[in-house]
Amino acid sequence: MVLSEFPSPETIASVALSDRTVVALLDQLAPIVGLGLWDWHIERRSVWWSHGIYTIYGRDPALGPSFSLQLEYILEEDRGGVLESVARALAGDRFETQFRIRRERDGAVRTVHAIGMTQYAPSGAPARFSGVLLDITGRVHAAETARLRARALDAVGQAVVVTDRDGLIEYANDAVTRIFGWRPEELVGQRIEDHVRLPPRPPSADELASTPEAGAPWEGELALRRKDGGEFAAIVSSWPLVDDGGALSGVISVTTDVSALKRVERELRESELRFRSLFEESGLTAALYDVDGTLLMINARAVESLGVPRERAVGRNLRELAPETAARLLPRFEEVLARGASQAYEDTRETPTGRAVFVTIIAPVRVGARTLMQCVVREISDLRRAELALRASELRRVEALRRSEAEYRAMFENAPAMVHSIGRDGRIELVSDHWLETLGYAREEVLGRRSTDFLTPASRERAEREFIPAFFRTGTLRSAPYQMVSKRGGLLDVLLSASALRDEDGEVLRSYAVITDITEQRRLEQERRRLESQMQAVQRLESLGLLAGGVAHDFNNLLSVILGNVNALESELPDRSPLRARTRQIHEAATRAAQLANEMLAYSGKGAFVVERVDLSHEVTAIANLLRTSIAKTTELRFELADERLPVCADVAQLHQVVMNLVLNASEALEGRPGLVTLRTRARVGAPPSRPAWNAAPLPGGRYVILEVSDTGCGMSRETAERIFDPFFTTKSRGRGLGLAALQGIVRGHGGVVTIASEVGLGTTFTVFLPSAAPDERRDEPPAPAPASASASVSPPPQPEGRLILVVDDEPGLRTICAALLRRLGYRVVTAADGHEALELVERRGDELALVVLDLTMPRLSGEATFRAIRARHPELRILVSSGFADDSFVRALGERFTDFLRKPYEMEHLAGAVARLLSVDAADERAR
Repeated sequence: MVLSEFPSPETIASVALSDRTVVALLDQLAPIVGLGLWDWHIERRSVWWSHGIYTIYGRDPALGPSFSLQLEYILEEDRGGVLESVARALAGDRFETQFRIRRERDGAVRTVHAIGMTQYAPSGAPARFSGVLLDITGRVHAAETARLRARALDAVGQAVVVTDRDGLIEYANDAVTRIFGWRPEELVGQRIEDHVRLPPRPPSADELASTPEAGAPWEGELALRRKDGGEFAAIVSSWPLVDDGGALSGVISVTTDVSALKRVERELRESELRFRSLFEESGLTAALYDVDGTLLMINARAVESLGVPRERAVGRNLRELAPETAARLLPRFEEVLARGASQAYEDTRETPTGRAVFVTIIAPVRVGARTLMQCVVREISDLRRAELALRASELRRVEALRRSEAEYRAMFENAPAMVHSIGRDGRIELVSDHWLETLGYAREEVLGRRSTDFLTPASRERAEREFIPAFFRTGTLRSAPYQMVSKRGGLLDVLLSASALRDEDGEVLRSYAVITDITEQRRLEQERRRLESQMQAVQRLESLGLLAGGVAHDFNNLLSVILGNVNALESELPDRSPLRARTRQIHEAATRAAQLANEMLAYSGKGAFVVERVDLSHEVTAIANLLRTSIAKTTELRFELADERLPVCADVAQLHQVVMNLVLNASEALEGRPGLVTLRTRARVGAPPSRPAWNAAPLPGGRYVILEVSDTGCGMSRETAERIFDPFFTTKSRGRGLGLAALQGIVRGHGGVVTIASEVGLGTTFTVFLPSAAPDERRDEPPAPAPASASASVSPPPQPEGRLILVVDDEPGLRTICAALLRRLGYRVVTAADGHEALELVERRGDELALVVLDLTMPRLSGEATFRAIRARHPELRILVSSGFADDSFVRALGERFTDFLRKPYEMEHLAGAVARLLSVDAADERAR
C-alpha cells in the first residue's frame, strides 16, 4: 500500500477497535507513517494504546499506557489547549488538535496531530473516548523550511523570477515590485517577454540547454523596462532548472538594477574630466608626487617652470629633476604626512624679473591604499604688495573713522531731535541733548540704562510683549506709540521709530531710535474730537428740537380740534346729561396732553415766553415754600443766595419750572435716605467753564447769573450723564423722561446753558448759566404778549351779525370747528387752507373782513409771510395769530395795536375771548371818534 492510498485519520478513528486485524495492521505500519491509536474506556477507567502510540511517545510497551503520564509528555505551553479540546469533545464537540510532545526515550520534541471521537452510554454520559495520533513533525519542518526559503528570496535585493520552459512566470519575489513596479501576483502566469524584456534578451530555457556549456548560467547587461514604461540598466543572470528526472523544466533569473551604478560611473568620468581641465587650465603650477618624490602628474604651467618635457619628467624622482626643489619639498611631505592635513608654505625666490613671493599648498590625496602629495604653487607678489597697501589704507581709514566717530558723536548729541543709540547689551550708549532737555535728565543719569526705564508701566509692558520682539525679527520699528516719564514725573506722548545695525550672522550690534514728542498734537487731537463730539451733540439736539417742535405743533392742532369739539359737545348737552362725565374725562386727558406738548415745545426751545426783568434770587425765594412741600421729608433744603441783585430777562413761570425740576430731581437722587439739597445763586463774568455740558454749545464770554443745585445723593456715571438731557430717557421706574429735556429747552430758549458735575456715590451738581440783564445790557424790545386765556375778560362785540371773519389753518378739523364756533357766536365765516388761499380772499373781500384768525405754521406760504402780506395791503385789519410755538422776535413784534396772539392748544372760550378783545378795540375806537 502506498502512502496516498492509506486511509485518512478520520477513517481510521471510525474503525471499531475490536477489529484486531486492522489494529494489528496499523501497528505494523506505525513506524513508517508515525500513526498510533488510543482507546480510553471512561466507565472502566482504563486506557489502551496501540504499538504506534508507544513509538511516537518513545515509551517502552512493557511499561503500559497511562493517561496522566501522557499529559506529562505534552509541552507545558500546549497542555492547557489539549485539555480544553478533550473537555469540549466529552461534551459533544469534534476532537481535533495539534500539539508538541517530548519523547521519553531521547527527549526529542515532536509535533503530533490528534483526531478522536466520543461514544456515549444509554444514560447519555460519555463511555469511551477513542482516536488516532499522527506524527507530523517532518511535514511541519518541511513547511517551515519552504516558508524560510520564500522569506529569504523576498529579502534579497535582486528580483528573482522563475519561468517554465515556455517562458510563463511561475514565481516572483517581493523585490520585483521595487525594481519593476509589478506586484508578484500580477506577473504569475504571464509571459515574461510581454512585461520586462527589451532586445537583446537572455537565452530561453531550450537555448540554455542546447549551448555547448549546457547547464551553465548566462549573465549579461540588458536594458529593461518598468511598469510605468521607464527604462533602466540591469545585470541579468539566468540558470536552467531540471526536475528529479533530469528533464529541463524552466529558468530562474536574477536581475540587479545597476542604473545607479551607471550614473555614478558617468559622474566619475565627468568629475575626472573636470579635474583634468581644472588641473591643466587653472593658471597655477600644479603637480602630483609620490611620497618619495616621484613625479606622477604635472600640468603645462609646471612643465614650463621645470624646463623638462612632460614625457621625460613624469616617472622620475624630484631629487634627480630639481635637487633644490626636492630639498625644499620632501621635508614638507613628511610634515604633511605627520599632520594628516593640508599645509601652506610661503617662499621668497629670485626670478628673472626680480624677487618674488610664492605660496605652496601641499595636500595629502588618498588613492586606494596609497597616499600621494598634490602640490599647487601660486605667485602672490602682487597680493603681498596689495596687502601692504591695504594695511596702510586701513590705518588711514581707522584714523578717519576715529575722526568721523567723534564728529558723529558730536552731531548725534547736538541733533535737534530726541535721539538715542542702544548697544548690543540693550543699554543706551548715546543720547542727544534735546532728548535730555525734553525729559529733564543729565547725560550721566541716562547712559548705561535701558530705554524702557523711561516708559510708563503700561508702555513698558507693551514694548516687551509686542514691539521689541517685532523689532528683533524685522530690524525696524515705525511710529510705535509710547508714554515716557520725565524726571519730574510728567507724561509725554511720543512716537518711536528705530532701525537695527546687524553683523554678518544677523545679530543686532546696535540700534538707533528717533522719538517724536506728540504730546501737544495728542492734546489738540483730543480737543478736536471733544469739539466734534460737542458739535455732533448740538446738531443732534437741534434735530431733536426740530422733531419735538414739529410733533408738538401737529399735536397741538389735534388737541385744539379735540378741545373744540368737547367744548361744543358740552355746550349742547343738558346739565344733567350722563355724557358730561365722559366729556370731562376727555377734556382732562386733552389738557394733560397739552401739558406734555408744552414740555416738548420747551425742550425744542420754541415755546412762547412772557419775558420780563426779574431778580434770580428773589424768584428762588418766592417758591421756597412750594419746594419744601414738594420734596421728601427726609431731604434738608438749604439756600445760599447772593446778596446782590441778579437781574435776568426770563419767563417767570418757566424759571420757576427750572428750579422746581432741579430740586425734585436732586431730592429723588437721595433715594429716600436723609440728605442735603443746596441751592446757590451768584454772578459770573466770563465764559461758562468747559466741564461736561452735554447737548450744549459753548457760550461766549460776558456777564451771567448762575443757579446751582447740588445734592448728596447717589450720583451718576458718565454714560448716564451723557444721556440725561435726551428726551424720554429716564432712570426712574415712573416718569416720561421729559423733565430735564424740557428744562434744557427752557434754558436754551433763554440763551443759557446747563452743566453737570457728578460722580457715582458722591452726588451731583447742576449749574444753570443765564445771560445777565445788567443796566448796560438792557433790552429795548417790548415783551412778547401773553397768550390768551380763559380768565381774560371778554366784552361781547357790538352787533356781531354781519361781521365777516377769515379762518386760515392747514388742519381741516381745527378749521372746521373754529368756523362752527364763530358762526354760533353770530359771525359770518370764510376759511382758507393755506396762505395763498388767504391772500386771494383778502384781495377779493378785504373791505368786508373784520378779523383774520391766522395759523402761524403752514405749508406753501408760512403764517408769518401771510401776516406781513396782509398787513402791507390792509394795515388796520385785525389779525389774531395762533400757534403752538413762535419765533421770539416775531412774537415780540405782535405787540402792535390791531394784533393779538392765541397759543395752541386752545379751547373755544379762549378763541371767543380773543376775538371779542380785538373787536372791542375796534368798537372803542369808534366810540372815541
